[in-house]
Amino acid sequence: MVFFLEVVRRLLTHLQRSLSVNSGTALSSPARTGILFATSGIGSLLGAPICGAILTSDYIWWKPAVFAGGVATAGSILLASIKFISKTCPKTASVCTKETTV
Repeated sequence: MVFFLEVVRRLLTHLQRSLSVNSGTALSSPARTGILFATSGIGSLLGAPICGAILTSDYIWWKPAVFAGGVATAGSILLASIKFISKTCPKTASVCTKETTV
């Protein structure tokens, strides 16, 4: 179990680096990493009780598995769309850069 948690933690770090390469945003890399781990930590803290509530006392295991899979799929789709938008629309993706003047 610890191995899989470590794999997820390492993959999140590489995902953060791949999404922010040459983005030129005002946030530094440690700030981005902190935001990434804070949001994933909140998801980890909330996911287990929600799955436990879905499981109920009847132990119907497919319901929490479908919920967790759906949430993971939705997160993957959101991250892929962020990457797609930042590649196809670099002008609008750089709205929060230091070079942008108001």
